[in-house]
Amino acid sequence: MTRFIVGGKSIDLPAIKVPQADSDKACWRGGEFITIKFDREFYEAVRAHTDGREFPNRSASFLEGKWILIGDVILTSGQIVDSRSLPGEFTRVANVVVPAGCVANIGVTSSLLAGSGGGMQAEYVSGPAFQFRPMQNKYWHGRAGRA
Repeated sequence: MTRFIVGGKSIDLPAIKVPQADSDKACWRGGEFITIKFDREFYEAVRAHTDGREFPNRSASFLEGKWILIGDVILTSGQIVDSRSLPGEFTRVANVVVPAGCVANIGVTSSLLAGSGGGMQAEYVSGPAFQFRPMQNKYWHGRAGRA
């Protein structure tokens, strides 16, 4: 594991730093992010989504996507929405496996959308794709931080 420090936070990941890839700097606190390449599978990531449904104040989001939560992911739904600056509540969560060889940008979420930001996130860049494993028939619990 390598300790990465970005946006004033540290995270240990099985990866190496590589030349920085492009990204929308508005998505990252202070516009700061780094690009890493995973050297083995990483299992401590999740994807919050609405299973393709639209809700008031929340556009549709799908199981598969290029943005995932890393770091502190055991939170209530409200804490996730705020810390990842999501556009509104979500209804589904999937476990994510980041395969060896995957290149991703990582950093601290800005307050671009609705929340205050401050949580760690990863953005897929290239290489083997994230593997999404939906939590079957599970809704994220609004108070306890578990499905």
